[in-house]
Amino acid sequence: MTNEILNFANQFGTTNKLQSNPVTKLVKTVETTRKSILENLEGALVVLREGRVNTAKNKVARKVANGFAIKIGYGNANTKLVKFGQDENGKDIVERRFRMEETPEAIKYVEGVIAILEDGGLDQLIDAELLKLRARGKRIQDARRAKKAANNNASLYKVA
Repeated sequence: MTNEILNFANQFGTTNKLQSNPVTKLVKTVETTRKSILENLEGALVVLREGRVNTAKNKVARKVANGFAIKIGYGNANTKLVKFGQDENGKDIVERRFRMEETPEAIKYVEGVIAILEDGGLDQLIDAELLKLRARGKRIQDARRAKKAANNNASLYKVA
């Protein structure tokens, strides 16, 4: 009976400790970021053409008072990529606003941005933003290492 259960159990799983799989990090490149932005812009075109900007969840086109706004960005939060200057409070202006009746103009705007993006017109901006992200990631990683080292050193000198 015991051998029967052992023989059966040996066909499944393992009794060894499980090791974590190495995480493969996807390195963001200008090309992959450009592709992501293009997908978001094409999604915004669909929303604009169907007239669903008031109800659709879209990263690029969103409803604002008296119309909608279009922001060129990337990533899950549609991080700003293009800046159009600053407002009176010194905040970056990162979106173009349109009234509902200006939807055809907004469609032309998005189509133009897509054409510029496909021709590589925003590659320098994308590259600069990716460099900022990498530098930020390195700063965070260094801070974590320093904190871990400080905690390890502090535990050596604790008196119980």
